[in-house]
Amino acid sequence: MKSRSEDYLYRIRQFFLVHDSATTAEISKHLTISFPTATKLLENMEKQGEISLVGLDESNGGRRAKLYRYNPHFKQGLSVYVEKDELGFTVFNSFGEVLEEGTVADSLGKGNVTPLLHLVSGVLDRFPRISAVSIGVPASVSDQGDILYAPHYEGLHGLNLKVLIEEKFGTPTTIENDMNAAVLGYCYNDSYVEPSSSTFIYLYFGHNGPGAGLLVNGELVRGKSHFTGEISFVPQVHGKSFGQSLPQEQITPGSLQGEGADAVGQLVATFAAIINPHYVIFSDQEINGSDITNISQKSRTFIPESHLPELVISNWSKDYLRGLQRLCIELLLDQTSLT
Repeated sequence: MKSRSEDYLYRIRQFFLVHDSATTAEISKHLTISFPTATKLLENMEKQGEISLVGLDESNGGRRAKLYRYNPHFKQGLSVYVEKDELGFTVFNSFGEVLEEGTVADSLGKGNVTPLLHLVSGVLDRFPRISAVSIGVPASVSDQGDILYAPHYEGLHGLNLKVLIEEKFGTPTTIENDMNAAVLGYCYNDSYVEPSSSTFIYLYFGHNGPGAGLLVNGELVRGKSHFTGEISFVPQVHGKSFGQSLPQEQITPGSLQGEGADAVGQLVATFAAIINPHYVIFSDQEINGSDITNISQKSRTFIPESHLPELVISNWSKDYLRGLQRLCIELLLDQTSLT
């Protein structure tokens, strides 16, 4: 649990990420922090280089107030995603501005984490101001960073990836399921609906088998054993699971017809009946407009159209990385030390 001063520091950082500049009085008023406390915190942040004095505010007849601006490069973040045949990464500052990104043609294989450690080590060497790391994996992950279920990476089962990274590099780290990161990235894109007012489900069929991310009223749903989103196990008609009903070949835009479209349509109807989401999001790598039509037609055979969610298409890769960046920036904001 955060102390009061730690909470104040977190909120001040959040304020600066939204506002270009601020005075002590503005910080005190908007965040309900006493003026002396705000003054002390801002002075400490200035000494450490986290904020800088950029001038004086316009005078209202009295002494002009100091105007501060946040230094977005004071601390930087690293996000890494794990896919079947590659590792992707992005380095960014506290404002989410990308400094470097790339991919490595490798993966965690049967549980060999050496490629991942090598990638993280190389990036940290090039960017010594990185103060937090987020890693996305196609697996169920506990709050403590344990890999609980990774059907295509059996050797990772039971590995605490968070502890491994933190002990080796001394950098605060968060580990997240890929679909959880993707739904966060979609929902917190400023061009979309405020997430707290809606329920979202992100579906992806991918190289590692189908998965889903659920966000309800702005909160990720992980479930009792962090198994939420393992949709391949959802039972369907004719005694098959959802995973068994999907085409064996890779799904591509325009290819979802017949039994595959029926399976996805049934799944959408199932979600509509259980949690009644506002939106179901699909990847543009897999689904196009004609697929959406096929899915909708099948869903309407089970659920009245007025109760069905809106089906939308988005860029999964960008959403995934955006979600990982958000998680990493949260780590940066939450760090209590100014050094």
